[in-house]
Amino acid sequence: MRDEAKRLLDGGQDPALARQDAKAAKAEATGSSFEAMVGEYLAKKRRDGIAETTLGKLDWIFGLALPALGQRPILEITPAEILRVLKQVEARGQFETAGRLCANIGAVFRYAVALGNAENDPTLALRNALATPKTKHRAAIVDPRAFGGLLRAIDGYEGTPEVRCALHLLALTFVRPGELRNAEWRAFDLDMGVWSIPAGRMKMRRPHKVPLAPQAVAIFRQLHAITGHRALLFPGVRSAERAMSENTINAALRRLGYRRRYADQLRLIPCCEQTRPPIMPSAIERDRGRPRRPARRRLTPAGALASNDSEARTNGVRGRNRRRRSLGRRWILAQEAVKDATRPHLSRKASDPILASGDSR
Repeated sequence: MRDEAKRLLDGGQDPALARQDAKAAKAEATGSSFEAMVGEYLAKKRRDGIAETTLGKLDWIFGLALPALGQRPILEITPAEILRVLKQVEARGQFETAGRLCANIGAVFRYAVALGNAENDPTLALRNALATPKTKHRAAIVDPRAFGGLLRAIDGYEGTPEVRCALHLLALTFVRPGELRNAEWRAFDLDMGVWSIPAGRMKMRRPHKVPLAPQAVAIFRQLHAITGHRALLFPGVRSAERAMSENTINAALRRLGYRRRYADQLRLIPCCEQTRPPIMPSAIERDRGRPRRPARRRLTPAGALASNDSEARTNGVRGRNRRRRSLGRRWILAQEAVKDATRPHLSRKASDPILASGDSR
């Protein structure tokens, strides 16, 4: 070993760098370099059926780390090396990108652990090591009067009827602009008032059915008279095989005086407290294509359950007793209210919260 290092020094090479290059070459030959593992991870994602757009984003974000970590053996990458890469991204002011890069590097390491090519995930040691990005609220209309003004502005839009229909339908269906632009006529049953969006068109990769209001059905029928002979509802100007440009709707809103990207945020209107209809939030999320996921059950160690049995029983008894006392008080108050109501000669107290809502006798 010493003779080899001396020989490298005589040749003008750094022995430490030579050893790192040799390890990287060996790792690349055996397929255990970070770059090789990223390729396998992306291949798995492609087999899982994620969208090509998402794959392109993953390829771009991994490109931020490959110059520094690509040829390194995945077994020898330390948290400090990953942190240096992340700090370089943070230095450019891209705090959210640094967080996503850290999360995706961790996903690659966990995949490598499952394959037996790594022992742990070094990104777990980087928790709280990155700067927290400031929350930036997106443009959205939360005032009912302002939303009414937007609808009146859409009614007065003087552009093409296809774009006017698209603006109306975004406000009536609360779908994403991309889902509306790429919609096909075969996905609609206007007689039943249902729009069936396939899983490939949805961000959550689940098939979704959009119930259509009568106003939306009427607009779809008007649009069918214009583009019903095409496969797409909104074919492009240059080619009928491609959908309308994503900037068309935003440009139309700018012409109406709305400078921000309200097209992406129209689907937030039913979620805001000021403009939310009087129905359950879970129903709103389901109609927007975001079903609630089942809550994760917290797993308790086997020994912890036995040691906390007495405490759990005590808390359960206390909870039952509290409920019984509450029900008892309600029953007593209800009985007193009935007795008082049957005594016309007694005057009621207007300040009584239970009796204040009753009819005065």
